[in-house]
Amino acid sequence: MKKQKILQRVSVILLAVLALGVVSVSFGGASCGGETATINYSGNGHTSGTVPTSQNVTTPGSITLKQPGTLARTGFRFGGWRDSNTIRAAGSTITWDTATSETRTLNATWVSASQRDTARHITEWYSTARIPLKTFEIATSLDDATWRYGMQQSVNNWNNSSANITFAVSATAPHQVRAKPSIYAWVGAVFPYDVSGAELKSFDIELNSRTIANEAIANGNSLGSTITYVFLHELGHVLGLCDDPTTTQGQNTIMKWLTKLITVPPTYDISSVNALYR
Repeated sequence: MKKQKILQRVSVILLAVLALGVVSVSFGGASCGGETATINYSGNGHTSGTVPTSQNVTTPGSITLKQPGTLARTGFRFGGWRDSNTIRAAGSTITWDTATSETRTLNATWVSASQRDTARHITEWYSTARIPLKTFEIATSLDDATWRYGMQQSVNNWNNSSANITFAVSATAPHQVRAKPSIYAWVGAVFPYDVSGAELKSFDIELNSRTIANEAIANGNSLGSTITYVFLHELGHVLGLCDDPTTTQGQNTIMKWLTKLITVPPTYDISSVNALYR
């Protein structure tokens, strides 16, 4: 009888151990699953419209940032979503390579519209005559040498002109310059995220490799020259030149889109820049 009770007690203990083992496995399995990351949006001083609703994504994974929709601020235009020190375009993608439950709040950036479309096609301009640019970031799907050379030519051609400015490219500069394919129709864009009055203090530049390649083919131009032309135009924005599609200057400005390439800053644009940088 005593032996039977001992065996029963051992059996109970074994069952308890096995039960605990099942529970342990269950908890272990739960920690291996995906975690949810959240993106919140902030209007950051908007005066009308609705802030986009939050987004959740199971990580690892990707999410496409929302468009501003009706979001607006009187006297300003939307300049992208600020994610810490990075300005991300609406419709761009954030990717998580590992599981995380982080929450990010993206703030709308607003660029003053008061100085746009005035005489001499001048808009916001960088605060000093020496403009730092971060070493170009070229998508791995692109021919690095072609893109890097074409973009460097734009920098050299501005620096070698009589404009009173200097673009300085370095690995430690704060302003990012990227070339990569995008789903959007534009060929290039400047994303300002720190503007005081008419003074542009911080920005990123992005070149759309997909549409630039299409433009080169459609107009019978080389890819390298088209890259130089587009980047020359975008650097013009940084210097205070806004798009000028109705100008009578014709070939005398890089800010009017033409089928004929301009790869060197014309006198009209240099004069406009020098009115700001004396």
